[in-house]
Amino acid sequence: MKTYDHNDRVMPCILDDKARTLGDKVFVRYREDRLTYDALNQGANRIANFLIRELDVKKQDKVAVVLSNCVDYFHAQFGIAK
Repeated sequence: MKTYDHNDRVMPCILDDKARTLGDKVFVRYREDRLTYDALNQGANRIANFLIRELDVKKQDKVAVVLSNCVDYFHAQFGIAK
């Protein structure tokens, strides 16, 4: 089992690792929707890049998330963490 140093990059590092090792495995199911580790990582990366490049979000900035119940919530949460 891989261990991680405790810092603000723990969750994104774990997601990157899981996407490499479990890529096509299902991370979460909600109703008929399924989200794989790889799709989650790709979506999180898109959101992270958008926040940084387009909105100039910096470390420690607050980012609000308003979504109905859906798998996109996970993209948003992991994207903000990245």
